[in-house]
Amino acid sequence: MKIIAQNPGMSVQFDVDPKDARLKRPKQIDHLEPRTLEITLPRGVPVIQFAQVTASEQGIVLFRGFGETYQIDDKDEKTLNCKGMEALLNERYAHPYFYPIGTTFADLFSDTCTDLALPGLLMQANGGVPPGLDYVVRDAAKNIIKIADGGKLYRFSTRSLYSIDYRYLRKMDEATSLADLQWVDNALYRDDSDIYIRIDNFYHHGWADLGGLVVENAFDTTCRLDTIDDKSLAGDLPVSQNEREPIGDLIVDIAMGHKYFVHLWDDWNHTYIRLDDQEGR
Repeated sequence: MKIIAQNPGMSVQFDVDPKDARLKRPKQIDHLEPRTLEITLPRGVPVIQFAQVTASEQGIVLFRGFGETYQIDDKDEKTLNCKGMEALLNERYAHPYFYPIGTTFADLFSDTCTDLALPGLLMQANGGVPPGLDYVVRDAAKNIIKIADGGKLYRFSTRSLYSIDYRYLRKMDEATSLADLQWVDNALYRDDSDIYIRIDNFYHHGWADLGGLVVENAFDTTCRLDTIDDKSLAGDLPVSQNEREPIGDLIVDIAMGHKYFVHLWDDWNHTYIRLDDQEGR
């Protein structure tokens, strides 16, 4: 097994020559159980916690993940315990929403931001801004807020922004000046440091406190949806504020409820979620 690693904040990957490597790929039953890779290394190998780790054989990727924890023992060895990238899906929660009966799985699980479409679960995992946003009201009458450090030089960068209203995902227009937000609704203006957002309260009352802002792939789990058939929801699916479960568990729960099994596979850049009517290994 060939293993390469990339430490956080670094752009260079390097080969890791492990003394031992143990890969576990559990079945996804009732909830998301991430794959694990336990690597035993000489103590001096410079791989650290939260490094991205990729394992392959003969050019085929077997595992993509990150170093969650490590231990150093008395034998001058260290053990890096890795989880698959899919583990990040259980650190993310979907915005409260109502998905009606007949919603296709392709739409429900979508990883793509699409204007006037339903907000897909993987798209929210990769770009959803959680409730509790730190903001300042700029203009209460026009519902304009300011998010410090959300500008072009920071996390939101020049990424597209969307709002989840009571019906759809809506792409926000980009104003050319802050003054233009007085006349343009569902829009944003950003300078190098900060971002200013105006969303009509009629479409999304209280969004700044309740959540519902999406910044395209700003928090990318690198998890994507594999090709999927035309399966659709057999009943309504309300995702409530008070009884939410992590997106990873929610995906497995929905799939199992429709007699589908979740399978995970990787290429060099992404981890894919595939639904199959066969349980597999």
